[in-house]
Amino acid sequence: MSARSDEIRFLLLDMLVGERCADCETMGRLAPSEWCALAAMARQHRLEPLLYRNLEASPQWPVPEDIRRRWRRAFRRNAFRALASERVIRQIAAQLDASRIYPMPR
Repeated sequence: MSARSDEIRFLLLDMLVGERCADCETMGRLAPSEWCALAAMARQHRLEPLLYRNLEASPQWPVPEDIRRRWRRAFRRNAFRALASERVIRQIAAQLDASRIYPMPR
């Protein structure tokens, strides 16, 4: 790994962790191919929804528009999956409750 790829990995970590602040200057120096590498790492590790949430909290980040859109779509898909999962869990809990089966102590 090159020093530059390490810098991209650390930048990705900075974008994920709330206590650390991603450096806009470093982001601004990324070449399109480096943005693609960062986006590929995010996709590989399923971090796009979290990155979009953090991006919304830090609108000054100079993330390319195509990557912003990809992360926004991933965020929305993730939200819909979470809602669907919650619905199924509530249905199962209601069925268990109706059958007087209590999976957790009351």
